[in-house]
Amino acid sequence: MKAPEGFRLPSPIDFETHPPPELPKYLKHQVYDKPEVFAKVDSHAIQVAEYQHPTFRDLMWDLVYRYKLDELERARVIFRWMTAKDMQNIRFENVSPNSPEDVLMSFSTNRGTFSRMYEVMCNYSEIHCVTVSGYAKGVDYLPGDKFCGLLPNHSWNVIYIRGSWQLVDVHWAARYLSSGKNVPENVVYEYDDFYFMMEPQQAVYSHFPEDQRWQLLPVALTLSQFENLPLTKSQFFKCAIDFLQQHHGVVRTQDGCLRMTLGFWRPGGFTYKLQYLVTSYNNPDLDPLTAYPSELTDRVPNLNVDLKCFVLQETTKDRLNFFFRLPASGIYYLTIYAQELSSLTVGRESTFRAACEYKIICDSPARDAQPYPICHDANWGPAWSHVHHYALEPSHTEGVISIPNELDSSVNSNGHHAPSPKTVDIRFQKHRPEVNLLAKLHRNGVSDDFLDQYQRVTETVRETLFHITLPEPGEYGLEVYANEPSEGDTYTHMCQYLIHYEYPSNWSNNFIPRLTIAGTDAGPSPDAHQFRHSNEKTNNNTREKNLPKYLSATFNEPLLNSSGSLREMYNYELDAPPIGHLPKLYAHSQYENANQPNRLNNYSVNSDDNLCKPPYGYVPSKSNHLMNNDATPSPPIVPSFNDRISNLNQNFANIKLKQDSSLKHSPRVDGTSDGLYGYNPITSDSPALNSLNHSNNQTVYSPSSSLVGQNHTGNGIHQKYTSSTSPPIKYQNSVRFEPGSSSYVGSNGSNNTNVCYASPGSSNSSSVPYYNKQQYDQVTSTTGGLSRSNQPASSSTNQFYKFDQSTANWSSGPIQRVPPKEFAPSPLSMDTLEEKPKPQEIPTTSDMSSTPYQSFDVFRRIDEHAVSISQQQQDNFNQLIWQLIYARNITDDLEKVRVIFLWLCTKDLHKMNFDHVKPDSPEEILMGIRTGKSTYAQIFYTLCRYAGLHCKLLIGYAKGAEYAPGMHFSGRQGQHSWNAVLIDKCWRLIDCHWAARRLIGKRPSPDNVRYGLDMFYFLASPSQLIYTHFPHDPDWQLLRHPVSLKEFENLAPVKSAFFKYNLDLVTHRNSVIVCSDPEVRIAIAFPSDSKNDLSFTFGLSFDNQEGSEEFRGIPLTRFGRQETLIREHTSVFYIRPPRPGAYKLLIYAKQHQPHQNGQKEGLGIVSMIPDDLSSENLFGAVCEYRLVANFGSNRSLPPFPPCQSSSYGPNELAKNYRITAQRVDCTLRAVRGTLEIRFGLGALPGCPLPRLMAKLKCTLVAENALSKSLLQRSINGNTEAVFAIFLPEAGEYGLEVYANDPVKDGNSFFVVWQYIIISDCDSPVRGLPTIPPTYLGPVSRFDSMGLKALSHTDPFIQANTGELCIQFARHPDKPLRIMAQLIHCSHDVSEDCSQQILQQTRDFQIYFVIRFPHPGFFKFQIYALPYTEPGESLPSVYNYLLEATQVNRGRNGHVMCFPQQFAQWKEGCYLHTPMDGILYPSVSNQPTADTVPFRVTIPTAHAVAVVVGEDWTHLSKVNDCWTGQVCLKPYWGIENQLALCAKYNVDDGNYGTLLEYRLAKR
Repeated sequence: MKAPEGFRLPSPIDFETHPPPELPKYLKHQVYDKPEVFAKVDSHAIQVAEYQHPTFRDLMWDLVYRYKLDELERARVIFRWMTAKDMQNIRFENVSPNSPEDVLMSFSTNRGTFSRMYEVMCNYSEIHCVTVSGYAKGVDYLPGDKFCGLLPNHSWNVIYIRGSWQLVDVHWAARYLSSGKNVPENVVYEYDDFYFMMEPQQAVYSHFPEDQRWQLLPVALTLSQFENLPLTKSQFFKCAIDFLQQHHGVVRTQDGCLRMTLGFWRPGGFTYKLQYLVTSYNNPDLDPLTAYPSELTDRVPNLNVDLKCFVLQETTKDRLNFFFRLPASGIYYLTIYAQELSSLTVGRESTFRAACEYKIICDSPARDAQPYPICHDANWGPAWSHVHHYALEPSHTEGVISIPNELDSSVNSNGHHAPSPKTVDIRFQKHRPEVNLLAKLHRNGVSDDFLDQYQRVTETVRETLFHITLPEPGEYGLEVYANEPSEGDTYTHMCQYLIHYEYPSNWSNNFIPRLTIAGTDAGPSPDAHQFRHSNEKTNNNTREKNLPKYLSATFNEPLLNSSGSLREMYNYELDAPPIGHLPKLYAHSQYENANQPNRLNNYSVNSDDNLCKPPYGYVPSKSNHLMNNDATPSPPIVPSFNDRISNLNQNFANIKLKQDSSLKHSPRVDGTSDGLYGYNPITSDSPALNSLNHSNNQTVYSPSSSLVGQNHTGNGIHQKYTSSTSPPIKYQNSVRFEPGSSSYVGSNGSNNTNVCYASPGSSNSSSVPYYNKQQYDQVTSTTGGLSRSNQPASSSTNQFYKFDQSTANWSSGPIQRVPPKEFAPSPLSMDTLEEKPKPQEIPTTSDMSSTPYQSFDVFRRIDEHAVSISQQQQDNFNQLIWQLIYARNITDDLEKVRVIFLWLCTKDLHKMNFDHVKPDSPEEILMGIRTGKSTYAQIFYTLCRYAGLHCKLLIGYAKGAEYAPGMHFSGRQGQHSWNAVLIDKCWRLIDCHWAARRLIGKRPSPDNVRYGLDMFYFLASPSQLIYTHFPHDPDWQLLRHPVSLKEFENLAPVKSAFFKYNLDLVTHRNSVIVCSDPEVRIAIAFPSDSKNDLSFTFGLSFDNQEGSEEFRGIPLTRFGRQETLIREHTSVFYIRPPRPGAYKLLIYAKQHQPHQNGQKEGLGIVSMIPDDLSSENLFGAVCEYRLVANFGSNRSLPPFPPCQSSSYGPNELAKNYRITAQRVDCTLRAVRGTLEIRFGLGALPGCPLPRLMAKLKCTLVAENALSKSLLQRSINGNTEAVFAIFLPEAGEYGLEVYANDPVKDGNSFFVVWQYIIISDCDSPVRGLPTIPPTYLGPVSRFDSMGLKALSHTDPFIQANTGELCIQFARHPDKPLRIMAQLIHCSHDVSEDCSQQILQQTRDFQIYFVIRFPHPGFFKFQIYALPYTEPGESLPSVYNYLLEATQVNRGRNGHVMCFPQQFAQWKEGCYLHTPMDGILYPSVSNQPTADTVPFRVTIPTAHAVAVVVGEDWTHLSKVNDCWTGQVCLKPYWGIENQLALCAKYNVDDGNYGTLLEYRLAKR
């Protein structure tokens, strides 16, 4: 995008005006805690990064000045743009030296840094920014490395935002280390928000500025302190880990035993890796050793046991303990990995990332260096995620259980003291009785089966007890597994304990357990066997049969030193020298309510370490409607409904009484702020209809209201129903503003609105209202339609339904089936029923209209009772109503309504039969359903009256199975009946008939009607039911402002699933759409948290008697397409009617959720149909339209490309393959007919990466031409797939992307993504060869041969100059024979041009210099074979595709070739000059004009000479080069060739030819 002509880029800020360094006035966590608050800004930055801008001015306009951004947002948008932009390939037009364009392009030529680029862009954005240089602990750093005396190795920035300096590191924000070895090839690029506004007390652990003032700390660290700190990464702070006292990065132990302890502030998962420096093995002087990543190994030499077996990691509630028994002297490196567990569930794969590293120097091995018991996990102690998932409460919260021992006074038959067995009980309190537990006892060298006799389990409903007997001293591992019914027979490893049965202090060597020659425990001694009175033989095939043998004196010592507790192991910090004053890692305000006695409790607001002044919190008010604030000159924009609501909120703010002006709405992830929020479903000129959009009730925030505790689980919403499995929510100080009055109505008022002032789980004590995101079934019964209101909700009775407080008899025993003789129910008198609902009985704006579907389990006992009664046959109505209501003593109105509703919806009324039916009796009404004399509503009405409930039979029109959009209602057409029932003095709407059935198929017929239970019609919201139900009496719409029949007819017929998915009609709210243009766009919004859970599609047919779905043999769905706009949370449908006329458009949706317990959670449907008709994987209709196309027949558009699906973007299979697309938009526009699409590929650990392929589709282009318009390649170690598209013509194309799992799918590929590509012109690229999908890039043996691509890691290279140099590196210890081939392949021709390659070698690097003979496409194929492998055939190791756009020609107009190279040349030689393969006479008359300088590097040569004819000119060796001058004047026209020869053997006079030149004629 180009900047408008009138835009003037501000002048950069003068560095002399920068404020001096000073302590920050606020810290990052006080501004924002999640990067999602910048969602709009970040999305804009990423979108801008996809484009190349002609000038720096255009870039700054598009990125910074196009929208009205504040200071923080400007700094943020530049930061995020740089982390998303490929800075290696940024280009500008007309770049002047030292211009901003030159600075931004300097990184690609290794002349500039990220920090310098960020500084320039900030200064042009009117932000003070300073580049700071210094030392950073980066990729190649290992703990213990020193910086003193070295040049600075990194630079970063400090920006001045809102009066405070903040630290920023753009370069590190775009990368992280992908594996434990700090080598450049392990650095992959991924955004890390930690490095934006780094907190100084955390940044100083990895960044040390030369100017120490830029540490921004009250007390600056010295370089020595910085060097001594552990290597700390961003993951350390993300997981809230604390060093406690372990601040030394280099740890020393003299006896091989060591204990280290870290703390953490919130739930996390941890693991570790211990590596050994092989050069330190048997090295007496460890301190001066320098470590390199390639010298680290997981095992000690000559000890074939993993080092992890000698480390015990114990995780407690807030501590991470490590216990080391190092088996050899030397240097070790410990890497601690971490992951956040706040959102993890059991069984979900997750990623551990390195958090910190230590260096451990061990002077001598531990005497008791035995491996810890071999168990299945690296962590010991109860696992947080599993314990919480299975709702368990363990008796032992630590992973190490120590059992003390005293020597027995008894002596056995051999005269040895015999220790008595010890026992330990481990209990698990179970809050979920259905969970089963089992345990397994282990000891190294002892059979598991043998140890089974020493454990016993006792099970109760609420507790599992493991009683463990330890037969003799030693270390045992106890693994605990858990299972729940949904897991079948599978048990999940939940936790493990180390049980240390200590040896007595006067322990005799005679009773030491024997060690095998392999050094492992051979099992219980004979004395122990005798003590147990057991003659059982241990199983030689133990679980440790594969434990490797190791022979070392270290392990032949008796196991004496293990007699003490692990808690007494040496702690290195006790003897470590003080490191000096260090800042606290976390400011007090960040975790002010955390109960951590050993950490920051001594924090004082007056402390020197307190960096925090009163903070400001970033609220994305300006970026909320970022895309609506485009400063580009454009026509006026009509305000969106959100804008209108925002204006409403401002008006409401004027009538709130005594509100604290400091109150602010908490930001939400979707960028909106709290307050009244909803969607306007209806637009009309009618004031009554438009009044649906406005509320008469407002919520008032009271500063005096008490806070709700953080353990509340109600999400800040007053619900009518809560689950019996979770504690009820308690609200305090309910207030309501009564319109027209100046006082508050307290909690005893009849219609109260409750306000929750704290986020659940939050420690924020400010009076900021928190309203969590509601799901569909929490939508309130508002007077507006389709409301997704985020205002707090309450019922009119201000009560909750609590199952445990029910007065009904829900005992598990059978009920009395026959009523007592005196039981004679009488219906509620109709005289007590009002004809009109009273105003106070209409649901209020903040009233909950239906139960959250996830909490329907609260009705489980009621529903089981109702279904049980429906499956039985009753003799008469009295028996039915007795069993249904009175046998269980049901007195609550809601319980009565629920049991009647569910019985009626699950009962097969067509099979109901009573004897002795009297006219007008209840039995006749119930049996009338078979003859059509009764309706569901009449039956519900009858049952309610006999249950003592006020019920109203409502008659009106309904948009049922026979309805078509645009239909007008009159007479009996569309007649339907439903009910209103009075519950807790509030009328509620119910439609049992529609709740009990739904249509399967497109046309209504008896075969298409299937019965299921749809909970939407239980206590339906009046503002939602009005879309399909119109009562003749408008008062029973239960709306403050009823709608007219005409308005009802115009409303689009939305289905129940529409409201359950919380959708919204964005563009068309009327049922009939008149199309005057050949293409119509229809948009439906969905909640932001549903973007990955909902799929949409559509059906299109002619709206006539035939209802055909084809036009001239083409499916009508080809004339439409659907795509999902992720950023806008909108599903868009584009329809192109092929001819004028009427069409029926059905929009479908489905939710990606697993089937559980016969219910579809997202739909609220209890399945009562066969599995083959289940809708779990089927789309359900959500909305219907009638399209009327009235444009001319010659204006119709062609169908969309013939792709497999009419839905574009990712489908639900995409996430199964772990594929991420860099382009989230489904509609892409090609630039000059060319486009590139990239996908990131991921896989579970140990699994192969998915494979991708793609196909282009176009109606007007032949398939063979399309196959030659697509180029696929893999880059970045096959973790990224790239599709380059060169469109042969202008037009509209479809791109299908297929995926394959090599393990599961065999050779089958499945469509996972579709794009629509639009191009205004064809691509200038011609002659693209046919390239197989897996051809480009490295082949399987590339890495194993020790090769690495240095200069060009992308196998597709567009060469804009006539010469190209491709550079590779090889491993020094893997000598190779290497050669290359260049093949011209444009238009699938094959011409060998290998003479245009010059192969050079220097310092284990291979250079291939290529001179293109002519423009076009070339295959550049590299072959290699180790010298250790026989054979003359070299296999292919890397393939490139080169596109040459220019050539360099010599003086004769031809492209100059290179000298001919012979085999020995390719073994390490390098040519400096002359490079041309043909040597020409000089046109100068100077005496030295025909003298040609030669300069070559031939490492192993003893002599080098240039031979022309019979004349030899020997070259002289200068340093590593052979140089000399050769006069060619005598040879012009006489000799044709010149050879460069070398002698490799001193004693041999033979020379071998390396290069051969041709001599041109004069």
